[in-house]
Amino acid sequence: MTEIGEYTEFDKNFVKKHALETLEFYIPQCMDEQKGGFYQTFHRDGTVHDNTKKDLIGTARFLIDFSLVELMTGENKYDSYIEHGLDFLLKTHEDQKYGGFFQTVIGKVPVRDEDKRAYSHAFVLLAFSKVFEAGFKRAKPNISRVFNLMEETFWEERFNLYATQTSRDLSQLSSYRGQNPNMHMVESLIAAYEATENEKYIKRAMKVAKQVTGELANECGGLIWEHYTSNWDIDQNYNKDDPENIYRPFGFLPGHLLEWAKLLLVLERYQSEDWLKEKSVELYRKAIEHGWDEERKGFNYTFDFERTVLNQDRYYWVHAEAVAVSFLLWARTGNDKYLDWYEEFWNYSLNNLVDNENCGWYRVVSPEGTPYEQNKSIPGKTDYHPINACYEVHRTFKESIEN
Repeated sequence: MTEIGEYTEFDKNFVKKHALETLEFYIPQCMDEQKGGFYQTFHRDGTVHDNTKKDLIGTARFLIDFSLVELMTGENKYDSYIEHGLDFLLKTHEDQKYGGFFQTVIGKVPVRDEDKRAYSHAFVLLAFSKVFEAGFKRAKPNISRVFNLMEETFWEERFNLYATQTSRDLSQLSSYRGQNPNMHMVESLIAAYEATENEKYIKRAMKVAKQVTGELANECGGLIWEHYTSNWDIDQNYNKDDPENIYRPFGFLPGHLLEWAKLLLVLERYQSEDWLKEKSVELYRKAIEHGWDEERKGFNYTFDFERTVLNQDRYYWVHAEAVAVSFLLWARTGNDKYLDWYEEFWNYSLNNLVDNENCGWYRVVSPEGTPYEQNKSIPGKTDYHPINACYEVHRTFKESIEN
């Protein structure tokens, strides 16, 4: 077995450097100094493709990216970007009439008739939490403010889960329910706890995690289905004809199995319950068993109830999550098989998903590793997943290995 303290390849200096290089792809051209906020659509060479649409997820994720890199480096290099993004989030994205945040802004004018999504607001909570942790005090009161909005608008006590979507005035929930917003709420609740040390956040994160990876997963043989009815019954037909839907694809997603496996290990830092590691190992194993293409390498994107692959494309975020959870599992268990997978996933990503000429990650490539799109980044992407993966590996080195 490799001694954890001896490990150097893809170490904390590598991941810090990679996070910096990935973020620098967007600097400085991401900042819209005239209308506020951040441009979010970029060509492969980093030039701005669409200078109009600003998506709430992208605004929040840029704030998260800048904060994570500052936390990794200990430097305040991106303070002006964080201040700029906070102003836009609070002054332009926020709905002063009904509460919550507008999903889309065109230039500096919000699209006012859109529904509001729990998924997007989870990232707003995560953004305020990480921005505060990075030293921006004015973000702190917004952590509890967004959490309270989620409680009043989306939380369904009888299910121990968050609903997915509501009308602009927050009065009418849609009938659709999804596990994905709940997964990202767990991520955000953990961050809120890390930033404030308020126990209510970590307790709520545990409650949701138990429900999704326990109760819901038990209905699918330990796998995590994406789509449900308003009573949280499995909806086996939702988006069945749209397997490439960006936010709600049909099928099981190996990437979400990996992401949940990672989050359970992060939760275990603060809640020492045996099931967290055990379930993490199980989800990780199932993701590789049903998702990894050993012949061509890379993770297939989706598979169905019969374990038949539906979408063979390789998405950037899936492999970033695979990198992070593999390292966390190795640090937690000392089992070298996770280290081997960590190196495998990094090598695949660097050879197929990372643009080694211009930096940044391609959003999706073919099974042969060919990028499909001329644009490298669409609204909402911001390469949050690889930067966050680097952050998790970096802090695991510091907390679990060097201490």
